Amino acid sequence: VRDVYAIMVLGFQVWWVALFYLVAQAMLFIHLGHGLASLFQTLGLRDHVWWPRIQWFARGASIAGFLGFALIPAAIYLRVIGADYAEKVKLNMKSTAIVEAVTPAGKGATQ
Repeated sequence: VRDVYAIMVLGFQVWWVALFYLVAQAMLFIHLGHGLASLFQTLGLRDHVWWPRIQWFARGASIAGFLGFALIPAAIYLRVIGADYAEKVKLNMKSTAIVEAVTPAGKGATQ
């Protein structure tokens, strides 16, 4: 679980990764908003009175969901959260790479 968190934090600190995630989430929530409105149509609630309200509700739910999921990469990219953890992980990765580079590999190597 810690490795997944480290990958997420380090990944979202890269601008194009965060942007790609946001674009993908926007497309997903546009699709989900349309699906939510279509659900009510399937239930037979599409008429001149209810349909504008249903579309408003579906768009609002879609925007709220997108904003909730967009807060995560935005906060990590802007270093509001996870910055100290990312530095610790980077330092740990560098020290692990140094130890692995110095340690001899092969049959006789101790572990």
